[in-house]
Amino acid sequence: MHLASAALAVAPAVALVASGCFLDPGGRGDLQYGTVTLPWTIQGSLDMAACAARRAELVHVVVRAEDGRLVADDRFACSAGGARYVLRDGWYEGALTMLAGDDAAVSEERNTGPFHVTPGQDTIVRTDFVPGGGGPPPIEELGRTRLYSR
Repeated sequence: MHLASAALAVAPAVALVASGCFLDPGGRGDLQYGTVTLPWTIQGSLDMAACAARRAELVHVVVRAEDGRLVADDRFACSAGGARYVLRDGWYEGALTMLAGDDAAVSEERNTGPFHVTPGQDTIVRTDFVPGGGGPPPIEELGRTRLYSR
């Protein structure tokens, strides 16, 4: 195959992966992985300038499997506005905390509650950093689980 033809054949597959779609090249339907996207807002705002107003440079994200096994323990720039992980099919729980540059917590820890990662799908678990607790209940939308935590 000519090099230009090979690049054109691969381009659609790369676009699908980049868009969050999962490919099953063998056609067996045995995908074992999905993604979880953990976006955060600050008092309902997507304006990440609010990070500086709260002295938050980082967001500490911890994800555990339902058996308690640690799956992820990462720090992201607060201004990133979220994190994404590729995980095996299963139940998980997350915790997010805003941190100052010296790793001191500048927010309460926000627990996501349990969420399920489904093969070939993106589970979105939103967290809003606000004083106090509460939050809207989970909803199901277009086959994508959307969970909210405050």
